[in-house]
Amino acid sequence: MVNYINFRNSIFNCWNNAIHRFVDLSGRTSRYEFWAFNSVSLVIFLLSVLLGWILDEPKLVLNIFALYFLLPATSASVRRLHDLGMSGWWAFPAVGLTLAMLICWNFEISYYNTFLIFFALVYGSFLYWVLSSSGNPRFNKYGFEVKESAVYNLDSRAFICFMSAFLLGLWVIFLFYIW
Repeated sequence: MVNYINFRNSIFNCWNNAIHRFVDLSGRTSRYEFWAFNSVSLVIFLLSVLLGWILDEPKLVLNIFALYFLLPATSASVRRLHDLGMSGWWAFPAVGLTLAMLICWNFEISYYNTFLIFFALVYGSFLYWVLSSSGNPRFNKYGFEVKESAVYNLDSRAFICFMSAFLLGLWVIFLFYIW
């Protein structure tokens, strides 16, 4: 039996869908679509970091990345929170912390940056834990349930493991930084 790829829900189509719905804060997003978008974005982020080092312009490259991906990531997070039956406002403290860290980094305000990174990691870890849970299987005030097959559920877990390793790495780097 041949395993065919469903191009409608492939990883890159999920990423492209999230990019195109960057101002859509309504509806729901499945766990697979959300984590596929975030995993591809993380790979693009790591390539951007590499490009920034190669071009010797890390601030410019990372600012472009952050500004380009901030709205799609926020809207995808809001829709994912809707799938869990939660208000999308839970995503906005993360946006505020991200913008504050970018401002401190660009204006080289190092004193507050350590506190901002710490609070961003704590809140990001909490939000990561929430967004990793299974969605609400019923209709809620944000719309109808988003159905996922068992294959996509397994892929979602793989994406979550990938992102867990990255988040753990961020905590290790932060702890070595403050030590």
